[in-house]
Amino acid sequence: MSIFKRLLSFAASAAVMLSAGASSVTTAAVGVSPDVSVSFPEKLAAINAPDWVPKNYLDAFEFINKHGATFVQGEYVCVIQQRSKAPNAYYAMDCTLSDKSSVNVQYAFSGEINFSPDDAPDKSDTEAYEEYYKRLKAAGISEDTEELDNYFRIEVYRPVLSYIDVTLEEGWYDGETPVVTSSNTYKFGYQTTIFNQRQRDIFEFMPDSIEEYNDFITEHGNVCVFNNYLIYCGDVLSSAGEELKMEQKGDAQVKEVISYTVSEKLADMSNAPDGAPVMTVKMYEPVSRGECDVDFSHVRFDNTVNKVISSNFTIENDEAQSLDFKIVKNSSDLPEWVPTDYAQTVKFENEHGASYVADGYVCCIRRSDRNGKGLSKRIYMDLLDGEEYNPYECQVYSKVFTFPEPEDTSSEAYEKYLSELKQLGITEKELEYVNKEIRYSVNVFKPKPSSKLSVYFDDYRGNIGSSSRENLNLSFSIDKDGVITETDLYSWVPDTIAETREYIKKNGNISVHDEYLVFCSVSNAFSIDLSQDGIPELKKSFDYHLENAQLVDILGAPYARVLLYKGDRPGTLTADFGYSGGKSEYEPKDSEVSVRFDNDLIPSIISREECDPLILGDCNYDGVFGISDVVVLQKWILGSGELRKPENADMNEDGVLDIFDLLSMKKQVVKGEGGSYGLVADPKPMLLVVSQNFAWGRQQAMTLYDENGAAYRMSYDSSKNGTDKNTYDELFRIGYDENWYERLTAMMTSENASGKNLPDQLVGRTRKLSRELDKHLNDQPGQMIGQMFDAGQSTLYLIGSDSDGKPAFLEIFTSGDVLGWIDCEEIQEYLKLSSYTPAGPDVWSIKTLEKGVSRYDLTY
Repeated sequence: MSIFKRLLSFAASAAVMLSAGASSVTTAAVGVSPDVSVSFPEKLAAINAPDWVPKNYLDAFEFINKHGATFVQGEYVCVIQQRSKAPNAYYAMDCTLSDKSSVNVQYAFSGEINFSPDDAPDKSDTEAYEEYYKRLKAAGISEDTEELDNYFRIEVYRPVLSYIDVTLEEGWYDGETPVVTSSNTYKFGYQTTIFNQRQRDIFEFMPDSIEEYNDFITEHGNVCVFNNYLIYCGDVLSSAGEELKMEQKGDAQVKEVISYTVSEKLADMSNAPDGAPVMTVKMYEPVSRGECDVDFSHVRFDNTVNKVISSNFTIENDEAQSLDFKIVKNSSDLPEWVPTDYAQTVKFENEHGASYVADGYVCCIRRSDRNGKGLSKRIYMDLLDGEEYNPYECQVYSKVFTFPEPEDTSSEAYEKYLSELKQLGITEKELEYVNKEIRYSVNVFKPKPSSKLSVYFDDYRGNIGSSSRENLNLSFSIDKDGVITETDLYSWVPDTIAETREYIKKNGNISVHDEYLVFCSVSNAFSIDLSQDGIPELKKSFDYHLENAQLVDILGAPYARVLLYKGDRPGTLTADFGYSGGKSEYEPKDSEVSVRFDNDLIPSIISREECDPLILGDCNYDGVFGISDVVVLQKWILGSGELRKPENADMNEDGVLDIFDLLSMKKQVVKGEGGSYGLVADPKPMLLVVSQNFAWGRQQAMTLYDENGAAYRMSYDSSKNGTDKNTYDELFRIGYDENWYERLTAMMTSENASGKNLPDQLVGRTRKLSRELDKHLNDQPGQMIGQMFDAGQSTLYLIGSDSDGKPAFLEIFTSGDVLGWIDCEEIQEYLKLSSYTPAGPDVWSIKTLEKGVSRYDLTY
């Protein structure tokens, strides 16, 4: 079965499985308006509910005090409400669709749970009954209780590709009219798949139960920053006349957006006992930028202060996340190595570059010019807690330092100022030459164990210039013991002059690391002019120009340059970096190097003698002698095009390139001599690429290659209604159409078909696999990775014959919404090699399949 079809079958099976649990299911049509009520049956059997859903009163009592009114796990959303049995009590639990794209909402469980002595285990089971009795006592229920005047309403939803709102109301009836005294709406929806729901309101992270409240304070303290809010949680002794007051000072401001109390649910629905502290929660949002000092004071009725909790915050804009304000709580308990002023930050940059890891902390700095109006904007971070997206705040410090200025005109203040300048290595006479518009930001993170941290620089990373934005990212992995490891390129690539010198001492000026060829040099003046010769080609990935963090330009100051290159295909090459400079300790004595790239494009340095020999006839220098070389030489003889390796085209080796070399080349290609694959007089189809996207109509394109590598490309788009822009009139479905092979052979004679031929290095390999297809027809689909790109699907098929000589096809690779390949080492090796050519899969897809994880989890 097609890999793509297997994914569709999987999704269909999942939908059936989700629908099978409920005896009655209400489905909303696609495109339904928001806030449409969802009708459900009154009750469903508890057998449909997950194991964690409360099944009796004590379970429900403990559940609501543990999780509050809502709980989400996997594909299920649970909402619980304690209700009085008083005749005039009013309660409501209403579920609505909250998004136009919502499709389906189902019940897994709906019911009312009353207290019943029948829930108790038999007293003969001493151990079980003793545990039950402890739970009764903890709930404040006596052993002989027969009935309680309240119950729990529980509903468990499965929002299938839907977003829902659930509103809980409480109040009382004035006659037949409900008077609502409390109303809360909770929002839910799927995250990455229909099997992964999440709560999408503040109670995803804000505590609304006793256990959550205590856990929140244990983990974050009384005052913290979470989801870009300032949050206070603490006990207030209101019964003793205590009041919570908040005072803020500084340039920045926050404003209160929500305030509520958390209380324990009791079995008799009574209020908390007199004298008990009021568990208070307050949330504030930032409204202006700058520094902000906040004091939370517990003030008694006589205006004496019982307790003060003080914190300092930095509020900045975050253009990278389109946030007007980003608030960070600045910890006062940081390692001594964290820079806390301008001079320390300059020193930090020269020693460590833009990042440093120690003592469980990650410190990242960035430098910007024109007081921050230049290249650099604010950084931001994502955090992955384990394998699931579970964000939390781990930034513990954010400060911006500008060039120091004297505090006042007094002699004492000016002497202090001169002392600061001395730390920067600047004399009073040099002040007029100082670039005072350079500023630094310092950002410190303290991530949790078993997590991943990414910090992004939008344009500029310290004093390193790079043309690729993705290379400005910093990535860190934290193991279960809290050990932090930098996992990005900067974990080994030097980003200061000092680090570059150490790197050269250890590895030399020219070295290899992973998939990179690395060139480094440190000097006062030098230039690089790369030339190369070989079938692979060096592609520059990074180019770093490194200078010391200096505020005064110094003519002739040393600088470093670090260049990283990748190879574009397997093979050998010789490169000369054309280095022109001095011959100091950190400069290359010889800037020429020979390199071999293996099939995984991992380089190794070799001697010139180990380079692959030239192939006679390979005049386009692609490593293979084939028909493309005939075309290249013929064009050159006729006066157009160039020859990369003219000596390879001298077939009769007489030192002259002429028509006789062309005739010799044609003869060898036709007969398959000299390492060429030979021409087939009556070529058959051997490889088919089908690309299609049905997101906006029905769009499909096919490229067929015959045994000589000739390409035939045709396309179809339903929106064009058979106009001359379409080169065929109906969708092609290989295997479903009885005449699929005839349609392919017809493409080879169609005047509408065109395309770029298969590269020479693939023709022979593809032909061999095509002619031996019957040996592979029982190969099974291998690794499959869902990507959900909504970008259609592109699939490669080998075309050949079965053991009876009848036309046959084999799907070997597919990419798009699902990525997969066949479980055959020979064909996988072929796909890997073809990924280095325009005709094959992209390299990222092959690397993803080799590692067996989504490309977004890969670090290159």
